[in-house]
Amino acid sequence: MLISIWFISLGLSLISIMVMLVLVVRRFISDREQAKYASLQKQLRQQLISFTADHDEDALIVALGKVPPSVAVEASFAFLELLRGEDRTEIVWALAAAGLPDHIRQRLKSGNEAQRLSAAEFLTAFSFPETRVGLVEALHKGTREVRIAASISLARLNWLPPLPEVLQAIGPNGQRSRRLIDLFHALSTERSDEIIAVAVDGQRPAFLRASAIDALGRMGQYQFIEAFEEMAHATEPEVAAAAIRAIGLIGHPRSAEAVVNALRSEAWEVRLEAAEAARKIGVPQARDGLIDLLEDDEWTVRYMAAKSLLMMGGDNLLALETAAMGEASRRQRTASLVLAEGIER
Repeated sequence: MLISIWFISLGLSLISIMVMLVLVVRRFISDREQAKYASLQKQLRQQLISFTADHDEDALIVALGKVPPSVAVEASFAFLELLRGEDRTEIVWALAAAGLPDHIRQRLKSGNEAQRLSAAEFLTAFSFPETRVGLVEALHKGTREVRIAASISLARLNWLPPLPEVLQAIGPNGQRSRRLIDLFHALSTERSDEIIAVAVDGQRPAFLRASAIDALGRMGQYQFIEAFEEMAHATEPEVAAAAIRAIGLIGHPRSAEAVVNALRSEAWEVRLEAAEAARKIGVPQARDGLIDLLEDDEWTVRYMAAKSLLMMGGDNLLALETAAMGEASRRQRTASLVLAEGIER
């Protein structure tokens, strides 16, 4: 019995040693591969830097051919992020001549999810017909995140299919992704009618509608102010808050009443956006509502209301100073804090 235990212990010890040796060898090989990868990237970066000085396209194409495509892609696009203008254009053409777009499209088609996501982004540098075909295919056949990434790239290249078709391809679950904010922002102002159609569609998810409203507000689409004012009364706080935020971004005085009404909203998100919008637009009649918000249950709302009173100046600042000199309360503490911050700045 003791001999059996001894042999089992010896066997387990040998197995442990063998496992440890395998792990050490794997670590050695991994470190060696990483060092080689980093060295190749460094060499290619040096060639890219030289190209910006001598513009020797042939030499760059040769250098790109000497490294694995994965190294060429990662190093080149990290470098491209630093460039603008003619240098960037010339390097993109050199990358195309070296055949990298083919490799990237293959990544988009058959790589793992991380590779496919990065491939969709990289392809925006190559506005070729093959790029469009690959991205459209990914839009309809990829995973949810890949479909969204492909749609964003298509939008940046001004190749995005009709928005309803895109949203259908992305699917209901994908329509709740925060990356859809990037999609709407990537669309040009010429397609704002498609975006407003999503924004006013009560059957769409609230987050999707809010993202569409935010994009329109950042575009400065004055013709949709009336629609924003109507959506400020939406039952979904996310939609109503986005509408008030868009009103503030556009800054048109005609929306003053909508902002004043939003200061009394039951949703704190809406009150917060209304307090900021009052400052951006400059709504004199918002003063009483902002003073009332100094007693709000939400700290961020109280702070924004006080900040808006401070920055609007005049009678608003006087009201804030009066609140700061009152009896100890939420109103007094918030007013004092914001006034102190204003003095420090």
